[in-house]
Amino acid sequence: MRKNKKDWARLWKPVKESRVSLYKAEFQTFSFKKHSHENYALGVIEDGVQQFRLGGAKRVAPASAMIAINPGEVHDGESAVPDGCRYLLFDRDVSSALLHAHQFMEEAQKNMLAAESLMMQVVAEVFLRHGDERR
Repeated sequence: MRKNKKDWARLWKPVKESRVSLYKAEFQTFSFKKHSHENYALGVIEDGVQQFRLGGAKRVAPASAMIAINPGEVHDGESAVPDGCRYLLFDRDVSSALLHAHQFMEEAQKNMLAAESLMMQVVAEVFLRHGDERR
């Protein structure tokens, strides 16, 4: 990580009509107050270490760690180290993705491989979203 960098964040959509929002941030001193996301959020720590409170527990995520947050889950976040933290976040509406995949399968008589691949991606997202690691 660079020393003495400024805190910054960027939020955008890869294409205007996309159901996915992309977020990239890097911070040393900034901390996110308690908040939640409307959609399923999947993050990856690029560099540094992030700490956050989720589900009543303090959690620490080092570089290369993935973070999955369900819609409505209240959490906060900040760097856990003096050099800061940089991460990427993908925010996606899984329910609309499931609807889209189902409609695509209904209409994809000639390309069932593509339709089944799309459906498997969405099913994997649903398992990640609703899965319970304790089972």
